[in-house]
Amino acid sequence: MKLSTKKLLKYSTNDEIRLFILLIGNTGVRISEACSIKVEDLSKKTIPIENKGKQRTITIPQFLKKTVKNLR
Repeated sequence: MKLSTKKLLKYSTNDEIRLFILLIGNTGVRISEACSIKVEDLSKKTIPIENKGKQRTITIPQFLKKTVKNLR
């Protein structure tokens, strides 16, 4: 994990923000794409993402799935 991501996590104020930072930092998803992802999607292995008329698939790391499960 990059140092900038670690700093953001250190100063984040709630679990939703931490999850958002982890999602962006560990999947390479763009902020605009991350905004369209639902919590239920994070339990899947991959998520299809559409942006600017193009579609790509991102893989959700196992530790991120566990983090989501613990927040529920």
